[in-house]
Amino acid sequence: MEEQEKDIFFQQLREFQKVLGSFEIPQIRCKGREADDVIYNIITNTKSDLVEFILVSTDKDFYQLFNQSGNVRIYSPGKKKEITAKDVEKEFGIPIDHYVEYKAMVGDPSDNLPGIKGLGEVWARWLVNNVICFEGVGKTITKTNTKKIQLLYDNIDTLKLMEELIQFMDIGSEEIEAGKFGTRTHAMAGYQERILWVLEKYGFDRFLEKFDWFFSPFEILWRKNEKSSFRGFTQP
Repeated sequence: MEEQEKDIFFQQLREFQKVLGSFEIPQIRCKGREADDVIYNIITNTKSDLVEFILVSTDKDFYQLFNQSGNVRIYSPGKKKEITAKDVEKEFGIPIDHYVEYKAMVGDPSDNLPGIKGLGEVWARWLVNNVICFEGVGKTITKTNTKKIQLLYDNIDTLKLMEELIQFMDIGSEEIEAGKFGTRTHAMAGYQERILWVLEKYGFDRFLEKFDWFFSPFEILWRKNEKSSFRGFTQP
């Protein structure tokens, strides 16, 4: 990324953070940490079964959370639908608890993961179901099957490395707590004024015309945040 492009990107990022703050949306920033790692740790460190997390994301790495937490729902804005563990199993043809091994074999260009050369989706699916899950024991193994098993064995170190890169990194709860920041308005009237200012500043005229409709979900969020642990965040 060119220096000018980087400056524009970070300027836009700072503007976006201001918008989130104006909408009373809590934010967490941990230096040197990936956002998905922060999200993962928030979810796994929350022990209460009464808390439900809804992730709005197209990042398929979050599918591994289905196997680690029963209180996670994933909404895909691209597909405009909620993704379930059964959807993942149907799409890839593998048990949900072996999604990481499957992706490690196939790879993902968007994450710069090469996977294992010579294993595509079909053979990765076969290896997960018939070798890793041991369902193939006692079945007839063809010459081609043997070659693919040998290929997996020869690249077992690569597989483990890919798995480590795919799996989320553990972050201390203290670090996440220290990364929380945001601002709080002291009255609903002040909150409304801030949102109106943002809509006018960035030219969201159609939302200004239907402000009551637009403001309603943010008012609900504001009310909930009055009693949440996010109250009183300060800029680090």
